[in-house]
Amino acid sequence: MSIYKRNTIWWVEFMAPDGKRIQRSTRTGDRQQASEYEAKLKSDLWRIFHLGEKPRLLWKEAVLKFRSETQNKDKVNEISIFKYLDPFFGHMYLDEIRRMHVDEIIQKRLNEGVKNATVNRILQKLRAVLNKAHKEWEVKCDPPYIKLLKEPKKRIRWLTETVAQRLYSSGNHA
Repeated sequence: MSIYKRNTIWWVEFMAPDGKRIQRSTRTGDRQQASEYEAKLKSDLWRIFHLGEKPRLLWKEAVLKFRSETQNKDKVNEISIFKYLDPFFGHMYLDEIRRMHVDEIIQKRLNEGVKNATVNRILQKLRAVLNKAHKEWEVKCDPPYIKLLKEPKKRIRWLTETVAQRLYSSGNHA
């Protein structure tokens, strides 16, 4: 049987039209809903294989694919951004992400008191994943327009006392 239960959750397992083995959670404990999920999944896979429709991709799958394909210098910061975005999009397909979800993230971060630059780093990463999915991976995705927030043109920096002393002692004083 292609539907089976693990603990309290139903799972499906079957062969897709392209010969790949499909095994995934239905995320429900209701057998009827699990059967409907399986029928929908089989129908979607049939349409992708036989009619050339674009496949859907979960946010979590997209993040894993993005991280494996890109070489980011600051992996720790990237991971923290994806961890932050996970509660918003972890359960969603890319084609379900709308402008209202982006606005919710912006408002939440601004209400937490972070600067526009911090919000922009999150938006840039979100935009990068959605654009890569849309343009390169050929999956079902219609990314919303994501406009970055205004940032100050100049960066204000203060010298520490040790740096000031070092500059002064090097003879570069006026």
